Amino acid sequence: MDSTKAQDITRHIFKDEDKGCEYIKNLALSDSVEVLTKIIPALINEAEEKKNVNDAGYFSWLNDIYRKIVIEKLMNAEHLWTIYCDNTGYPYVVDNDIVVLYDYANHLKVEERLKKYGFSISFGIEDGQGIMSEVGHMYRNGIKNIRFIDGRDNMLTISREEIATYDMFFKDEYVTNPALQNALISFFQEFRKDKVDDNSPVLASKETDLKVALRNADFMVPCTKEETDDSVSIAHPYVDITDKVEHKEGEQVLALPVFTDGIELDKCYFDKHENMLYTYMELLKSVTEIGASGIVINPLGVSYYVPLDIMKKIIAD
Repeated sequence: MDSTKAQDITRHIFKDEDKGCEYIKNLALSDSVEVLTKIIPALINEAEEKKNVNDAGYFSWLNDIYRKIVIEKLMNAEHLWTIYCDNTGYPYVVDNDIVVLYDYANHLKVEERLKKYGFSISFGIEDGQGIMSEVGHMYRNGIKNIRFIDGRDNMLTISREEIATYDMFFKDEYVTNPALQNALISFFQEFRKDKVDDNSPVLASKETDLKVALRNADFMVPCTKEETDDSVSIAHPYVDITDKVEHKEGEQVLALPVFTDGIELDKCYFDKHENMLYTYMELLKSVTEIGASGIVINPLGVSYYVPLDIMKKIIAD
């Protein structure tokens, strides 16, 4: 935004009867975002430097009003571009936020910048409905915010709660594992990237988080149930041999598929299953009893194979 445009917006903020609200609604999306990221912060900063508490409070109040306008504009945008990390298939995550471009002009610069850090990315084209769907996934994946960027120097961070609440997507009884999903995505995004630097300290930290999340999670396990008047028999016929699993030469991998939530479960066994909820210790016991080689978590998602010996080691750590 050039200085002339900035001055014109500021004039409307001060002079218009509606404090410039209608004017901001009609601005280009990129300009309206800069009202929140540059113009209002500059006005607040100036008021604070002059120790004018009233003006600083007034501009903060205006910021809240304009923020709702800009969020609505973003959700009504014809095109937005979510950055996906190719090595996980999930949106690229930075400090528990996902990143969405609202201006595609500089997407190549974004791609080049992330490639320097070892990340291969792609862009998913979204509209407001697509972003709304992504917010639902943010809740189940433990992601807190969306960073809307122009690929240059402008970023507006919006929390998922400002767009939609959890109960708009999931009922109370719906099983989600946001801590584990978050730990899985975070670890494998770093683990599977191209090695351009020594990321061992970062990996060690993320691995610790993943182990904690595994121990604390409840897992959905597909099964079959046979009920009689006296008992219920549970069987696990879904023991998969999967080419996604790396294994030693000659070793047959019989992985028990387990899932963090119903969405991940439906990717593999849509509408053709019953399931049981297992704690990690219950899962370890079942894997041992049926003679499986280990578990594979979300086979059509992040796809993490955990051999039985590693499962035991996670408990000991």
